[in-house]
Amino acid sequence: MNRKSKEAESAEQTAPDALFDTNPRISNKKREAMLDAAVLIFSRDGYDGGKTLEIAREAGVSEATLFKYFGSKHGLLSALSERIADRIFRPYLLSALEQSGENVPPEQAIAAIMQNRMRIVNENLPLLRILLAEAPRDPAAFSGLMEQALPRIFTLADSFHARYMLDGAYRRLDPRLVSRTFLSLMLGCVALSSLMPKQFQFGEEAAEAAMLADVFLHGVGARG
Repeated sequence: MNRKSKEAESAEQTAPDALFDTNPRISNKKREAMLDAAVLIFSRDGYDGGKTLEIAREAGVSEATLFKYFGSKHGLLSALSERIADRIFRPYLLSALEQSGENVPPEQAIAAIMQNRMRIVNENLPLLRILLAEAPRDPAAFSGLMEQALPRIFTLADSFHARYMLDGAYRRLDPRLVSRTFLSLMLGCVALSSLMPKQFQFGEEAAEAAMLADVFLHGVGARG
């Protein structure tokens, strides 16, 4: 190979990386395109079955560029855990608990959170599939999510339920027990909906959310 051919090959290989280094807008656009491609491939083929070369091609970049941004396939999975926190946990769960007003009846507040749970599934199903499949197998990749977002959610949930206990709307129970029960109901529905969407299709959002809030607050036993 002559010198001119080598220079051309080198320019072709480094052009994407040059964009990464010099243009923040294009850099972010490329990063998001690679994450979008990773969501598509990993949710379809699994982490082990997903190929970085295929992800790069889907994103319209070279495999070298993908490794420039994320370092490794595992780094790409870790970046997806950040997207899960940004697109699921923060906007849906954290914000719902933070924004529940002190004067809002528990039925209304819980129904609003349950309605958010439905939107989590409807808008983020591929990401949820990756979380459910890979987090138990690779806790290190999701350590930021598990060590930061989830403790924050539990702290807010404890305060949320404890307030209604003080107001007399709840029985006096351990707030953490109530939080675990509440989040199990909500996240369990999310998990089942993502694993078996046909069997767990939602009805009309507001009506189903109100029904779930009623079941959580009053149980399923007949009222005397």
